[in-house]
Amino acid sequence: MVSDGADIMSYAIPITMRYDEESGGNATSQSSVGINVVGDADLCIASVRTNPENPAIGDAMTLMIQIENSGHGDAESAKVTIDIPFAGTRTAFLDKIEADDDAPCIFNFRATERGEIPYHAVISYKDDLGDHNTATVDLVLYVGDGGNGDMLIPALAVAAIIIAGVFYLRRKK
Repeated sequence: MVSDGADIMSYAIPITMRYDEESGGNATSQSSVGINVVGDADLCIASVRTNPENPAIGDAMTLMIQIENSGHGDAESAKVTIDIPFAGTRTAFLDKIEADDDAPCIFNFRATERGEIPYHAVISYKDDLGDHNTATVDLVLYVGDGGNGDMLIPALAVAAIIIAGVFYLRRKK
């Protein structure tokens, strides 16, 4: 059994065997046993951010998914694939993520639909125990319909009517 704090490497354990021979003499034999301590990586999503923070239809946007390795070994050949229904980057290659470290995945695309857009992220990597595809993570991206830009013209019209009303009342006095 190996503790969590053991370094991931090969260890040589010396073995000394002492025994009595049939002729009555004592004998000693020395050898060693090799043990290879391997590390398992455990990748998961630490955070998800967008830029702009509240994207709208037509916005060029960046989606950043922070991947964390909470395992005991290094994750190699790490990559994240998303299936978001927008044209743009869908796969981010992270290469190596050491134990207790994290790395960002950057995806760039233009939002072409509004509402709650469901998508999935699949993380794959290799560690000392082989190839892994973690469970698919279900995520949702909210895309607005333009926000305040749709209210700009009516707001300007109301402001113009108020200003015209103020000038009309001042002239009347």
